[in-house]
Amino acid sequence: NQVENADNMNVSFTEIQKKYRQGRVPLTNLIFEQDSFFQTQLQVINTQKQVAHATLDYFSVFNDFKCSWNQMGQDLK
Repeated sequence: NQVENADNMNVSFTEIQKKYRQGRVPLTNLIFEQDSFFQTQLQVINTQKQVAHATLDYFSVFNDFKCSWNQMGQDLK
């Protein structure tokens, strides 16, 4: 959902940029839209980072059990 939201924010930001260049929206609207777009991108990156950390934590704790997930963790080492 976050990636889809980031894509939608990208489209919205592009439209606001076009309108700003045409003089149809003030600079404050452009800055607000840009800030929202960047915050959305940061949220996507943060979520990806959390997933990576959770996966690494899982493999560091549960690496002694013989299951298919743990075997993948052993292959990564």
